This record gives sequence, C-alpha cells and structure tokens, in this order.
Amino acid sequence: MSGCASAEPFALQVLGNSMAPEFSEGCVVIVDPGAPLCHGAFVVAEHGDGVILRQLNIRSARTTFRIQVHGVSLAA
Repeated sequence: MSGCASAEPFALQVLGNSMAPEFSEGCVVIVDPGAPLCHGAFVVAEHGDGVILRQLNIRSARTTFRIQVHGVSLAA
C-alpha cells in the first residue's frame, strides 16, 4: 500500500470470491483511510506481503474489537 499519502483514498481489486456477495472477484474497492470505524464497516489491513479485507465486528464500547475472517486477498 505504499505510494499513497496515509490519508489519501485508494483502490484495490478483490481476488477470489470469499467476500461474496458483498464483493465478488474482480470488484474494485475504494478505501478511505480517513473514514471513521464503526460496527459492520469493511476494513483493509496489511497482512504479510499483501492486504486483507474484513468486516469489523465491534463487541462492546470498550477498545477491544474483533474482525471477522473471510479469507480474501486483495491486489493493489
């Protein structure tokens, strides 16, 4: 995810169908790093040599939260 300013929106292309029906293979996802986090939002995180797309599942008002795993890979 290098090459973009930290708060600058960028696009990623979904590889695989593990996030279907929300995001099918080939779908282009626009990521806004400045958007607020909220329950149910889709988030992108760096993982190994790439990035992953997950749905945020906040369990309480405290700072702990869980990200649901769907096993999708994204390509920049």
